[in-house]
Amino acid sequence: MLKRMLEEKKSQPRKEQSDFFDYVLEELQSKDTILTEGIALDLMFVLLFVSFETTSWAITLALKFLHEYPEALKELKEEHEAIIRRRENASYGLTWQEYKSMKFTFQGIELNGATRNFMAFGGGIRYCIGADFAKVQMAFFLHCFVTKYK
Repeated sequence: MLKRMLEEKKSQPRKEQSDFFDYVLEELQSKDTILTEGIALDLMFVLLFVSFETTSWAITLALKFLHEYPEALKELKEEHEAIIRRRENASYGLTWQEYKSMKFTFQGIELNGATRNFMAFGGGIRYCIGADFAKVQMAFFLHCFVTKYK
């Protein structure tokens, strides 16, 4: 399916890039690229899973544990409600500073690596480049969950 989509993009190129396929196609047409069509298709396939599967599994587990440990849910709600109370306007969305202020959210795991017992995003040169994005995505989901869901 990805190969067919890439072929369609090649046959009808756009002047401006609007999606990931457009950028991949531009890179494939670059004369000094190391990217081949096979590598590009493999990367696109992998991205579908690494950017979705791990985050959805982690959020599912977080919800399971919050259900099983109501004291953790209470503390999480308190942290996120305090964020909203500190805002000038409660309807504003989360800011980067608010995200960085979340001390309890995913507490116990170092933000830039792994603990001895848990290596969700790998470590060293094999550290996942999407780890920070996944952490932000999960924190934003939990913020919306504990402040908006009834």
